[in-house]
Amino acid sequence: MSAAYRNVRVSDISGETLAEDQLVSMVVRSAPGLDKPRQLDCSPAEVARLVRLEDLVELEITHEDGRFERAIRTLLDFSDLA
Repeated sequence: MSAAYRNVRVSDISGETLAEDQLVSMVVRSAPGLDKPRQLDCSPAEVARLVRLEDLVELEITHEDGRFERAIRTLLDFSDLA
């Protein structure tokens, strides 16, 4: 007798079982307490509930010692720098 394996995808947000055609991957690039990016499986409905921010400026800053830093500002805040 042989064993069969079944691969089931589950939302990392709700714990709900997801069909392959309803699977969305989302990567959290940075967050407080997160030391590296984390990939999350979720449904289209869960992603639709996320609020989209507009007029953002993403900056990459290179320091004199070679360190890189990312900063995200609103367009209004960024315009105040200039």
